Amino acid sequence: MPYRTIPEPPAQKDMIEALRTILAHAEAGTITGIAIACVMKRNRYITDVRGYCLTHPTFTRGVIMSLGDELGALMHQTDPDETR
Repeated sequence: MPYRTIPEPPAQKDMIEALRTILAHAEAGTITGIAIACVMKRNRYITDVRGYCLTHPTFTRGVIMSLGDELGALMHQTDPDETR
């Protein structure tokens, strides 16, 4: 089976816009906690937990599992024969 190109990651400007939106909500006080996972070059990554997410880890794990469900749904939308 021939290999297929994996889709390119989101454009950097889209990620920057998402971060600006998060920052604006944090400055306005509507975001009370954050749990992040950021992927860097060479498959390195950063994780961190702050605010409400740090003081309420059980709730935060549920939120993260919801994100996991969304990622799983995205995986199921891909071609099952595609190289991953």
